[in-house]
Amino acid sequence: MGNNNKAPVLPPNYDEDANWAWIPAFKDNPAKSEYNPHTFQPKEIIKIDDNLTTTVSVSSNGNDINTGAGADVFYVHPTTYLSANWYKNSNHTMDDERKDVSYWKTYSIKSCLKQHASAFAAEGNEIWAPYYRQASIRMYHSWLSSDRIDASSSERAFQLAYEDVRSSYYNFLSRRRSEDGRGVIIAGHSQGSMHLIRLLREEFSPTVQKSALLNRKQLIFAYLVGYECGADSFPGKNILASKSPTDVGDSDKSKYAHFSLMGIKGVGGPSYFHKIPNINHIRQTTQPIATSPITWKSSSVGARQRPTEKKDHVGAVEVVRGVYPSLTVGEIEARTTSGSQTASSKQRLITNFVRTQVIDGCLYVIDTEESHVNHVMYDYRNNVNSFGLGLKLFDYHLSEYLVFWGDIRKNAAERIKIWNELNVSARSVPGSITGSTSNVQVVVNKKRKKRDSKEKVKHKRR
Repeated sequence: MGNNNKAPVLPPNYDEDANWAWIPAFKDNPAKSEYNPHTFQPKEIIKIDDNLTTTVSVSSNGNDINTGAGADVFYVHPTTYLSANWYKNSNHTMDDERKDVSYWKTYSIKSCLKQHASAFAAEGNEIWAPYYRQASIRMYHSWLSSDRIDASSSERAFQLAYEDVRSSYYNFLSRRRSEDGRGVIIAGHSQGSMHLIRLLREEFSPTVQKSALLNRKQLIFAYLVGYECGADSFPGKNILASKSPTDVGDSDKSKYAHFSLMGIKGVGGPSYFHKIPNINHIRQTTQPIATSPITWKSSSVGARQRPTEKKDHVGAVEVVRGVYPSLTVGEIEARTTSGSQTASSKQRLITNFVRTQVIDGCLYVIDTEESHVNHVMYDYRNNVNSFGLGLKLFDYHLSEYLVFWGDIRKNAAERIKIWNELNVSARSVPGSITGSTSNVQVVVNKKRKKRDSKEKVKHKRR
């Protein structure tokens, strides 16, 4: 297992379906059913009051929460290389990827597709998710291994992983249904976001490169979750952090949202990275920016956003107590009926529950001193100290998508709708966004006016 710092002779050929965790063609393939992000949808929306009483506020199949249509999604999974030998090897092999080798059954490539990519699996969207030779967790935290690897070994491991992500992205562009003008969403988590940040910087940013112009023209939005990102991550002026829930990209500029849910208010934050030794070679910024997944406004160091309100939180995916969501309802039922767990077997959204605040470029959950909030949010935390880092820091890193799953899903649908109205007006776009179509039309009209004004200015200059 692993390549022990020796890369395979040939890189993966992404023309071969076997090198993808998920592509649209797998939808009718029973052998890939466990990877299908379209099957992970909330069956109920619930509220939990101060007395921990659970009430069903809406009963649905999940599709009436929000639906989007007409986008192709490129999703890159996080580090799942947490197998028994993770401390010995630098990268997964492609065979390891296909076997989905992980120490935690409920944190694997399969489960990440269910927990993360499912947020973009609205009606009409098609998801592509590559296998890639991910770097092991050891490449981030070299002191966890007995031989104390040096920075150059870590850099080689991440370079190998990035090359696969870049190659798979361009293969995705060549194979997707682009003939009808569909736009692109890119999304990742943790290591996946790390590689996408670099992809944006190198393949979207240059102003003179034709491929960068084409990449920007196709990109609706980028969701860069769970890895640090900041003002200095993109030196050019054409990759910008989200300012509102309705920002979309165009040929001039790409737009992105970034957040890492580092912890409870007053704990964690940017200092988390500064406490970890020997990682400067993988840092993406010294000026972190965070986007609120509630308001979708971004701010950096020195700024403090207003706390969000519970009523604006669309919903967190309910987790099985003590573990992350299992791959299938059957697996959850097996846990609950065995008496080892005490959670619902349904896929449900907990709505109007979380308040957050962005402070100094970092996102925090607040109000955790309230016992009912703390009781529920406890199951989304992991104790960093359990990884041997000695920080005794509770954070929500593994749950960053889960806590805001409903918010991300709604926002992606809204941005897709706006982008399609602006760019594919001649095409009938299926699907709708419940309760927000009129708002979307107002935004579209404003953006069209602004774009037409820009074009007039350009024409006069000529």
